[in-house]
Amino acid sequence: MQPVQTDSFQQKDDLKRFISEWNESVVEDIRGADLRAWLTSNSVPFDEGLGSLKTLEVFLRQVLGDTKNIIAPLFYLNDLRIWADHKGTEDKFIGVVDKLGMQNPSQAELYSRLIENVYSFFMNPFAVLDGPEL
Repeated sequence: MQPVQTDSFQQKDDLKRFISEWNESVVEDIRGADLRAWLTSNSVPFDEGLGSLKTLEVFLRQVLGDTKNIIAPLFYLNDLRIWADHKGTEDKFIGVVDKLGMQNPSQAELYSRLIENVYSFFMNPFAVLDGPEL
């Protein structure tokens, strides 16, 4: 997916479309079945009914020892996708803005902060091991 120019956000619907597409490429492509198979074959306890994102969270916590909740940016993206695609979910938007430490951000500011957070997850996923940053 090509980076989005933040001046492309002329309307709230533009941001919603970008969020939905980005979530599809990042969160919905998590290979939950493979994670569940690995957890099962390695006797790592988990709830079989979990979705892919929650299963990845279990892997990070129970296998890699994540105590920093490094997966949070993917949950922010997913919550914003729910806001973007469903009516009556302003609480998801407000919650993410709050968790990102923002107050009344512009669409471009919110998108930029979200990119920074998701980028940090993918660029340094092993920070949970308390080793040096890569």
